[in-house]
Amino acid sequence: MFNFLASYLRRAAVVNAAVLVTVTLGLGSANSDDTLLRIEAVSNRADLVSGADVLLRVRLPRNQQGMLSVNGAVVPGALHAAPDGNGYLALLTGLPLGRNTITLSARGRVVHLDVTNHPIGGPVFSGPHLQPWTCTTQNNALGPALDADCNAPTRYDFFYKNTATPPAFVAYDPANPPPSAQIAISTTDRGVTVPYIVRVETGTLNRSIYKITVLFSPTQSWTPWAPQPAWNGKLL
Repeated sequence: MFNFLASYLRRAAVVNAAVLVTVTLGLGSANSDDTLLRIEAVSNRADLVSGADVLLRVRLPRNQQGMLSVNGAVVPGALHAAPDGNGYLALLTGLPLGRNTITLSARGRVVHLDVTNHPIGGPVFSGPHLQPWTCTTQNNALGPALDADCNAPTRYDFFYKNTATPPAFVAYDPANPPPSAQIAISTTDRGVTVPYIVRVETGTLNRSIYKITVLFSPTQSWTPWAPQPAWNGKLL
């Protein structure tokens, strides 16, 4: 989520800004103009990407197929219908550091989006790193830092709420799960009922520790264009 969910939330955590760097052809709204050709970064501002990946939303003229390329290299099969019905989503990974040119082409027409990829350890926009600085990865069960920017491997832990009296959260082993009768049920704000299993992701970002906790089914696959039913699209 590559782990999209983690990446998506990492980028959202860097900055909450309403600046969109796009080049478009065509007029009117995305839903009403059949001639629209557009590409935009949705996981973060295009100039503030970090960690070598970016989620894009693509809009194409009706009944046309598009093709994405990164720095001139075609990315086959990149476009997937968005679950909200609003165009297509594409996840690009392995972006080189610095400026990258994303190109969308359809029937001889092209648009470009410049994406600037920064190191996951930062800095992104705040200037040079302050010194001295103490890495705390070992205090957060991530082991020793891999470098001076406090980067460390991402860790995933699973827990479930049991049906004991009183109920409690206990460790969940995906390789040896408990009987389903011992796992409580949770109902999301969308009315979706799922087993109360939680995934906790712990990682590093700009010399800091982040944690992402989400309802999750270890037995189900997921992608940005086919999320698990427990995901309600919200972030607290």
